[in-house]
Amino acid sequence: MRYYNNNETRAFFMKEDNAPVLLKNILMLMDYEEFGQRKAERLVGGPKTLVRLVEHGAIRMRVEPNGRNYYNASDVLLYCRSPKVHKRLA
Repeated sequence: MRYYNNNETRAFFMKEDNAPVLLKNILMLMDYEEFGQRKAERLVGGPKTLVRLVEHGAIRMRVEPNGRNYYNASDVLLYCRSPKVHKRLA
């Protein structure tokens, strides 16, 4: 994969054995972060999906005294979906 950093072309070669390690590192770092309700809903595919995952214990949730819900970022990223691609009329 080629990318630009400070106007310099750099290359990052992902090997087959690197992907699980990188994913594990990302999930370990994100275990200490939280997403708000709207962000978590967008990532997992909607409010019904988020509620179902929380009820089954797949995603940890924290409720603040003011009524706001916060969801563990690592759990949300495990169940995230790719966004739908909308075709634009040319």
